[in-house]
Amino acid sequence: MFQAHLLHLLYLSYTLHPRIITLLFSSLIGSLFLTGILITPALLIHFYWYKPNPTPDRLYIKQNIQAWLFWAAANILISWQLAMIVDIIPVIVRFIISVSWGHVSERVKSQIEMYNSAKNTVKPVLYAASGWVSWIIIFGHIFELFDMDDVHESRASYTRRVRLNFSIVTYNPPLIRLP
Repeated sequence: MFQAHLLHLLYLSYTLHPRIITLLFSSLIGSLFLTGILITPALLIHFYWYKPNPTPDRLYIKQNIQAWLFWAAANILISWQLAMIVDIIPVIVRFIISVSWGHVSERVKSQIEMYNSAKNTVKPVLYAASGWVSWIIIFGHIFELFDMDDVHESRASYTRRVRLNFSIVTYNPPLIRLP
């Protein structure tokens, strides 16, 4: 009896697992939940690890952990919002045209279809751009771990490599030269 119950639970977890992952990454509720999960360790580190004994080393470690977790959380929400904006543009355009003129021409319909066929190739570019911009904002301006003016003066020396790797991945010439 116990083995049958255990096998049933394993089967349910196996079949629900893809659905849960799909829910977490494709809905606003799932994205907010995942963002909350990512932000929680950063807050716990701040209040339970750093606050009782603040030292410069602990501040540096706390800021690195928080910067990466906040960056990941922000990108989950930003990517969901970008996907929603890209998907809703043709709906809004079609609605505005139908309200204004009362009829959507075949030319506009074909342009909307062309947009719909190309939008999934544009989304990864938007995700990469938003990831890079949010990295610059969080690491360069909020936590000041990366120095935009002189990369060799960055507080976190590994950030130079992150910037270089991103420029290589996006097929740009290197933005900085490493010694």
